[in-house]
Amino acid sequence: MCGVNCKENKMECLDINKKQKKIALFSVFDVFNYGSMLQSYALQRVLLNKGYYAPIINYNKKEITSQFLRIFNKNLLEAKINSIFREFYKYIDRDFYLFDVSRKKTFSSFVHDYLSLSERISTREKLLEYVSECDFALVGSDQVWNPISLGKDYYTLNIVPEYIPKISYASSFGVSSISGEDAIKTSSFLRRFDFISVREKQGLDIVSNLTDKIAKQVLDPTFLLEKNEWLDLVDEQPLISGNYIFCYYLGNRKIERTFAENLKKKTGYKIVNIPHSDGINSYDFKFGDYIVPNLGPLQFLNLIYHAQYICTDSFHCSAFSIIFHKYLFPFYRFNPQSIKKRSTNGRLESLLDTLKIERCLVTSKEIADCLSKDTLDYNIIQSEINRLRKESMNFLYSSLS
Repeated sequence: MCGVNCKENKMECLDINKKQKKIALFSVFDVFNYGSMLQSYALQRVLLNKGYYAPIINYNKKEITSQFLRIFNKNLLEAKINSIFREFYKYIDRDFYLFDVSRKKTFSSFVHDYLSLSERISTREKLLEYVSECDFALVGSDQVWNPISLGKDYYTLNIVPEYIPKISYASSFGVSSISGEDAIKTSSFLRRFDFISVREKQGLDIVSNLTDKIAKQVLDPTFLLEKNEWLDLVDEQPLISGNYIFCYYLGNRKIERTFAENLKKKTGYKIVNIPHSDGINSYDFKFGDYIVPNLGPLQFLNLIYHAQYICTDSFHCSAFSIIFHKYLFPFYRFNPQSIKKRSTNGRLESLLDTLKIERCLVTSKEIADCLSKDTLDYNIIQSEINRLRKESMNFLYSSLS
């Protein structure tokens, strides 16, 4: 037995043998977010392709004391309050309720079929026992180092013994700077890492400011897989027939919706929209010509791949649009009139800047003439992705050597 949920699993069973190196993989598997889930799949896939034994640690602690202490984390408390309000709202808005229920089912199916998890671990004692038997501890990717997660103390790898090498791959802080008590805690866990890589340029500065370590900027795991590897997951049959504009917005500004409607008038294409599931933008259930139900990660990829245009303010929606060589209208959600240190909008800007296509970023001032922008030259962009992919792979595999 391999100790993972590999029964009928489309991710090959990770049978361990004496020659395989065992990785304690701390990655996202229980957050029903399209990008988070797909980047976990990609990171695990590249490790599997190299012959590592790396099930994602299925950690669900139920310790009352530690949960109580987490309420003093202000950022986490705000998120919990929003989550409770969101759950309450489901019983007011039937459309939101049905969308949420169907979405969770498709996400659960994806986890079962495409991710390999360890056996369920419910205490820190059991977690320590598990990681103590591993050759490496690896954390990544997405916003695993956002200050909001410090209270959980999972992605910090503080539980990992000193003698086990600790590596981060494309970890994101999700913010442009960290200060106060959060900075002290972040500095403490970062100093224990042997190899640090981050996803955004802002992350390089945070590591440099808080430690004496030098981090490397690498690509998000979704870029580590070739386009054809992602197409293995995409049904050739589109969920929506005909030409359409795919919209996926995390923010609630109307200006993005207005832009899509203007694009519809110019092209004659219909609008396919996904309401953001982590927020409550009730009017999104009335926006567009199609709102697709039962939408999991695979359906998310399908809608991006078969679309003619993509309008989004999402990092990973933009990432897959680039991977599939789509005409992309990425929106900058940052409001220069109200600078917030915890703004997460730099993620998208950093991605476009890394690939040297920041010129296609849409701001409200450019809304009138965006439709006349030149088509992206994906020959040049793909060449840059290939170069950065090689560098990123070299960092990952050399850290594990």
